[in-house]
Amino acid sequence: MNGPGQSPLDSPLYRLARGVSRLQLRTALRHVDDAKPLVLLYAMMCGALALGIITAASIWTRMPLLFPPLAPSAFILFTTPLAPSGSPRNLVLGHTLAVAIGLLVLHAFDNLWPGAGLTSPGTLNATRVWAIITTMGLVTAVMIMIHCHHPPAAASAMIAAMGFLDPIQALGLVAAAILLACEALVLVRGLAGLPYPIWRADAKGIRCYGELAGLTTDHEDRWQRLREITFKTRNA
Repeated sequence: MNGPGQSPLDSPLYRLARGVSRLQLRTALRHVDDAKPLVLLYAMMCGALALGIITAASIWTRMPLLFPPLAPSAFILFTTPLAPSGSPRNLVLGHTLAVAIGLLVLHAFDNLWPGAGLTSPGTLNATRVWAIITTMGLVTAVMIMIHCHHPPAAASAMIAAMGFLDPIQALGLVAAAILLACEALVLVRGLAGLPYPIWRADAKGIRCYGELAGLTTDHEDRWQRLREITFKTRNA
C-alpha cells in the first residue's frame, strides 16, 4: 500500500505498468513518421518467436507439435490479428474440426475400400482423390455453417486425409494450435498493446483497427492509416 501522502502514480506497480506500455507497439506507432517498418519488424519477430517456441516445446516434450499449417496460421495471427480468422476461436476450433473430419473421412473410406491402402501416405489412387474431395467439401461446409473461417485449417484436413497423421499426431496439432493462440494473447495483447480477443473476434476492435483486421482499401496506405488510428484511439 502507499504511504501517507504518497501518490498512486509513484507506486512501483504503476511505474512498471507505465514502463511496459512505453515499449508496446501501440505506443511506439505514435512516435514514428513511417509506421510500415515498425509493424513489419513486429510481425516478423512475433511470427518467428511463436514458431520457435513451438519448435522448442516439441523438442523438450518429445511431442509432435510442429506442423506446416501452423506457419500460415502464425502469419495471419501477427499480420491481421484482429481479423475473425485470426481469433483464438477460429484458430483452435478450425484446426480441431479440420483434423477430426480428415481422420474420420480417411478411416471411413479405408473401411469401405480396405484394399486401397489409404493409411499409407504414399498411396495415390482414385479412392484417395475421392477421400480428399470429400474432406475438403465437408471442412468448407462446416466452417461456413459455424462461422469459423481459418484457411490454414484446410491444410490440416488435407494432411489428415492423405494419411500423414495418426491420432497422437492429430492431438499434437491441436495442442500446438492452442499453444499458438496463447502466444498470440501474450504477444499481441501484451507486447503490442492491441485489443486481441480472448476467444471470439470483437466487432468494436475490428471497427477501430480495421487495418489489423484486414480491412483496407486501394486508396489508403495501410501502415500510415494504422498509425493515424493509434492516435485517435490512444485515450479509448
